[in-house]
Amino acid sequence: MIYQNVRGINTKLTNLYVKSHDFEYHIIVFTETWLKDNIFNMEILSEKYQIYRRDRGGDRNGGGVLIA
Repeated sequence: MIYQNVRGINTKLTNLYVKSHDFEYHIIVFTETWLKDNIFNMEILSEKYQIYRRDRGGDRNGGGVLIA
């Protein structure tokens, strides 16, 4: 299991997606993802993970959680 406060994951998506193919974690938890609904789950992590997330809605910045 890995837990990380990522303080915004938008600028790290490509690197995270590529590295996630080699991850051996069974559970991944990210807080403060700062994701919006225009980012698809398939852009974040390898398809071997089932992703559950709660993005901060509206025009507000910050927040958000992802569990895979």
